[in-house]
Amino acid sequence: HGALAQILHQAAKEKGIKLYIDMSFLPADGDDCQTFLDNGVPFAFGRTSKRHPKDFDAMIVSFALTMEIFNICPYLLNSGIHVFKSQRDQDGVIGKSESPLILAGGVVSDILEPIHGVAQDLEGKPSGTVDGMILGDGEITLPNVLERIWEAKKANWTKKQFLRDMHNHN
Repeated sequence: HGALAQILHQAAKEKGIKLYIDMSFLPADGDDCQTFLDNGVPFAFGRTSKRHPKDFDAMIVSFALTMEIFNICPYLLNSGIHVFKSQRDQDGVIGKSESPLILAGGVVSDILEPIHGVAQDLEGKPSGTVDGMILGDGEITLPNVLERIWEAKKANWTKKQFLRDMHNHN
């Protein structure tokens, strides 16, 4: 993860993309959670960047273990980011939206149905947790995704336009 993060940080910096690839401290017990909540510290507060994911154009989350999927909901919810993508601003322009484009990948991400859109949001609409999934080896796939984010940002595309293009892009 560290080497891939360095590659992406450098590429994002060269392109002028504000990319949230950071480590966060997900509180493990009730006391830590309450301390975060009492002090207004978002669970997704970056340990390296010292910034909130809302300050970024895009956020990439990696799932290396199946159990990690259970962390994404409290992670987003307790950071002021809507859990369901249907509740986030899908018509917001990349880089100008109230929430970042949230993409996920990792070893087990292709088997986790709730993050793909099989789940329903609170209004019963089909909705996943993340905006899009990245499948494949990160060292090869992610620089290409980053290039597409850069192009979408330059063209003032919405998240919806970007995701449609990525779905159709070979």
